[in-house]
Amino acid sequence: MKTVTVAALQRSWSNNTEANVQQAEDWIRIAAAKGAQLILLPELFESPYFCKEQRPAHFDRAHPVT
Repeated sequence: MKTVTVAALQRSWSNNTEANVQQAEDWIRIAAAKGAQLILLPELFESPYFCKEQRPAHFDRAHPVT
């Protein structure tokens, strides 16, 4: 049986997308350096969780599907 090391990253995220992505990348690198083979991020980590309410102001957060 093979062992798989998993890291699950969770924190509160700010409205600064660039900083959130950089922080996530930093944590991914740290987790990998500590032996994580599977690294899980929250589904929405670029900003605070905004799905509690439907507001047009949040529509700009969407990414195009290619």
